[in-house]
Amino acid sequence: MLRGAALGLSAGLLLSAGAPHWARLAAGQAVAGTAAGVSLPVAYATAGELAPADAQTRALGRVLLGWSVAMVVAVPLAAAAGGVVGWRGALAGLAGLALVLVGLLGRLPEPRTTRPAGVGGGYAPALRRPWVRPLLLVVVAFMGAFYATYAYLGHHVRAEEGAGAATAGPLALAYGVGFGVAGILDGRVDRIGPSRLLVPAVLALVAVYGLEPPAAGSLWTVLVLAVAWGLVNHLGLSLLVGLLSGAGGPARGPVMSLYSGVTYLAASLGTAGLGPLHERHGLPVVALVSAAALLLAVLPAARVRGTAPATRAGP
Repeated sequence: MLRGAALGLSAGLLLSAGAPHWARLAAGQAVAGTAAGVSLPVAYATAGELAPADAQTRALGRVLLGWSVAMVVAVPLAAAAGGVVGWRGALAGLAGLALVLVGLLGRLPEPRTTRPAGVGGGYAPALRRPWVRPLLLVVVAFMGAFYATYAYLGHHVRAEEGAGAATAGPLALAYGVGFGVAGILDGRVDRIGPSRLLVPAVLALVAVYGLEPPAAGSLWTVLVLAVAWGLVNHLGLSLLVGLLSGAGGPARGPVMSLYSGVTYLAASLGTAGLGPLHERHGLPVVALVSAAALLLAVLPAARVRGTAPATRAGP
């Protein structure tokens, strides 16, 4: 399925690159977006299936590191390429990279997990798996808070502190650096136990969002906090994805699809829902509402204890 998604991504990007009209461009972007949306949960599920049971967080952390690389390196490079060869050339180049990915994915080994007889693969059985529903509730708060606050933080710095549009680059870089550096902690997370760290990670995010209102008065304090934000977010995201992957067991694929769907829904609702608050009261209220949502998420996070209730074959 990963190879099919990469092929669909390439096709969508090529369709966009050659679009003679906005409708064709929109169709190409819809194809590419659908392929990307399919590939994410499948990539998470595949990483969880291929990794040893005691190294899942480390393996998933490497997959998630792609976010940091894309944010810090790939997006600026694509923008620079667009300035040289135009947006059509940039999209065509990305389509070529997606085709290369199709070949690389063909070298992956077969997953070692098998589905026991009588175990369904739909969403209803996936939601009945232990831990899945409380973890998805944490995802709602986690993603809604992140996307809403990240969307309005740069605007706040530019509008309220007199900084230029160039602040978007340093903010993304600072967040990406923190997100990437946190990858060195993934091995330690596996040794301690992901379920033991989920509540502390959520509380650490509460502190980060709570510090954003006083930090927003200076670009330098915002950048320092963005590094910490990226670090804690990487930890939290690795924990959530790893725990959901482990809890999914034979229903890992549907569970990770639910994770992606909840992520997109929370991102959309968080950004749109907190938009009026930002217009009326500014970033401080958005950050405090995000902190409050994550504080409430401690309750479902506290229900995740012990060892992942997964059914797993192999060593």
